[in-house]
Amino acid sequence: GRGGGVVLGVDPSLRGTGWAAVAGRRVLALGTVRTGPEVGAWEQRIDVVASAMETVLRTWRPTVVVIERFETQYRDAEGRPRGSVRDLLMAQS
Repeated sequence: GRGGGVVLGVDPSLRGTGWAAVAGRRVLALGTVRTGPEVGAWEQRIDVVASAMETVLRTWRPTVVVIERFETQYRDAEGRPRGSVRDLLMAQS
């Protein structure tokens, strides 16, 4: 067949990072990593996303990862960028 392999699509956010693993026209799995403010501070929330997405990447072993481009940059108290969920996902994949 054409292409082949698993494509992982990701919609990054610190409130809820959505993802879907697709092969051809079949959705293999999908989910949302929920990390609202109740999870804790920025650092705890990013750790939850990192851990969950590591598991997704290990489980589905995508040949292609597509990450939505638009995403808010989080800043510390002094206004310095603290990275983003998108940056984390780019580093992991």
